[in-house]
Amino acid sequence: MKLIESLKGFYVNTNNKDSKSDFLLQLNYCWMYCPDNIILNAYSFLEMVSVNESKNYKDSDRENAVGKLILEIRKDLTRNKKLNTKLKPNDFKLLSAT
Repeated sequence: MKLIESLKGFYVNTNNKDSKSDFLLQLNYCWMYCPDNIILNAYSFLEMVSVNESKNYKDSDRENAVGKLILEIRKDLTRNKKLNTKLKPNDFKLLSAT
């Protein structure tokens, strides 16, 4: 849960350094208990939001990347319940209260 909570540091309107640091810490913890696909999707998302990244990704690409990450976490959490979902990565939306 803390991994998902710390995603707010990457929202366009927040750009919170403490949350970003917490996300990186939580990602390091993921190496202890998460399946590979979650770790790889998290790194893919980080690549897209990196300030130093030379590629220009669209906001929709970033939202899709975080959607993939959330969907993989959801699948992992429900793996023993045989979740039948029709959700796709782009169904996840990064929203903020204004």
